[in-house]
Amino acid sequence: VSPAVITDMSAAQAAVESIVSNYGENVAVSVRMLDGSGNFDINGNESMQSASMIKLLVLAEYLDELDSGLIAADDSYELAYADVVGGSGTMQDDAVGTKYTLDEVARRMIAVSDNVGTNVLIERMGVEQIQAKADELGLANTQIAHKLMISANDGKWNMISANDARILTRVAGGTLASADSCARAEEYLLAQEDGEGLAQGLPDGVAFGHKTGTVDNIRHDGGIVYAEHPYVI
Repeated sequence: VSPAVITDMSAAQAAVESIVSNYGENVAVSVRMLDGSGNFDINGNESMQSASMIKLLVLAEYLDELDSGLIAADDSYELAYADVVGGSGTMQDDAVGTKYTLDEVARRMIAVSDNVGTNVLIERMGVEQIQAKADELGLANTQIAHKLMISANDGKWNMISANDARILTRVAGGTLASADSCARAEEYLLAQEDGEGLAQGLPDGVAFGHKTGTVDNIRHDGGIVYAEHPYVI
């Protein structure tokens, strides 16, 4: 017997509001039931500095270019000294000249939030093309302005809103890209190595495919909760 559909989100919203109320506009939350039965948000359309959550948009364009044949998962990349940046990731610790497939680069971008890998894909696909993907998806509060861990000399920041995490809803529903590419994205998200944040609040045995983001004074987390009633938060 299928579990009863959840349509009344008021109790869940009230519980979340009680947690975040002391933080005002500094906190945004978006929750969407994957069966379409209910959702709520708190400051959901507020555009905020994205930290590593912008990597979800880079992933969306990567999947689109895989499906269109512009790139291939087994295309190769060789680590160059000029590409090495700090912050999160593991590619920065590899020897210059190390070779990877683009699939490995993309996986590291999500699973270990690799900044080098992200910049490699941004360079390959182009900031304008990635922003066009945000526009195509209707992500009105998302902006990619530049690569990661570099000075934003134009004064712009990479931005995203909690509601624009609908990228994750489309991954779970198999509509962000082809079914195979969405499955690939889910595998990356489920391989997430950062277990702090939202994952700590889930019951044992509930899978959580997610993407975190952390910079000074900013902490983001968002993903697909594979519970009895699956949802994106």
